[in-house]
Amino acid sequence: MAISRLSTEELDEIAENGYAIVPSRLDALTLFELSDLFDASHVGVRNLLDVPMIRGLARSSAVRSLMEPVLGPNCFAVRGILFDKADGAN
Repeated sequence: MAISRLSTEELDEIAENGYAIVPSRLDALTLFELSDLFDASHVGVRNLLDVPMIRGLARSSAVRSLMEPVLGPNCFAVRGILFDKADGAN
């Protein structure tokens, strides 16, 4: 799978809003494994970087290709938290 970088439009959106919503850069198998890792009973999980799959994903070229243009080549994940907020939650 070829790694695609952020587009000019996505970089502009980050500069303007502080974030951008980008199409998935993950393959179907990775998405399946992630969905299998977290079932509906998980409403919040802390310390995700302790999970080998998540730690590897944070270091992957797919994720780094999104982060490096914004944060630089020496960036790294410092915290992994999952929140599954219900509709209407703050």
